[in-house]
Amino acid sequence: MQSEKLSIVGELAAGVAHEIRNPLTTIKGFLQLYKSGNSQINALLLSELERIENITTEMLSLGKPQAIQMDTAKLTDIIENTVELLSPRQI
Repeated sequence: MQSEKLSIVGELAAGVAHEIRNPLTTIKGFLQLYKSGNSQINALLLSELERIENITTEMLSLGKPQAIQMDTAKLTDIIENTVELLSPRQI
């Protein structure tokens, strides 16, 4: 039952990611063509678009069936990686 729920959540995440990625690609392409003007703002916009693109890619990976593989890890490493992932990016 738990496996089925996770599978459904993965499929939902993949669907949402596809719907986000399509217009995101268009916006990113036009921004790259537009590059004249304030380059600092353009750099910030492109950076944030790439961040959204990375998030959608991660969501798409949830929709793919994956074999469960258990491994040992240090709790401090997991916490540090999680904090880094959730921290706002600095430009």
